[in-house]
Amino acid sequence: MLLLIRDIVEQAAANLDLPQTALKGPGRPKHNPADTAKGILMAQYFGLSNRVTQGYMILFKEKLRLTSLFSYKTIERAYGEGEVRQILEEIFELTNMPVRDLEHDFGPDGSGLPTSCKQNYENDHAKIRPTKDMRKS
Repeated sequence: MLLLIRDIVEQAAANLDLPQTALKGPGRPKHNPADTAKGILMAQYFGLSNRVTQGYMILFKEKLRLTSLFSYKTIERAYGEGEVRQILEEIFELTNMPVRDLEHDFGPDGSGLPTSCKQNYENDHAKIRPTKDMRKS
């Protein structure tokens, strides 16, 4: 799976042709958005926290072809970076391409949630209530 993450992130970054220039000056140094996207996807795959992801990135640096290592705070901030979001959206598009012409009746929104969440407290208790009413009579 790590090889798939590496290859799909590199392909998405190449498709977007993001600038590789690092900003010089005061403030936090800018990190490679492809590297941070790889860190995010690896964390999601393994179900890791940001601090543990930092350790896994050291462990899998060569496997993921990371150009630099960074702290857990960089991983945390990466969720809001525009370039990282562009890469993740491009990955979503790339992974949907093989089935684009095959699926006609199904349209996921990408959230993983059902399209209808019409379950509530009253409906749950309506199923339980008839058994309680039977005890009273």
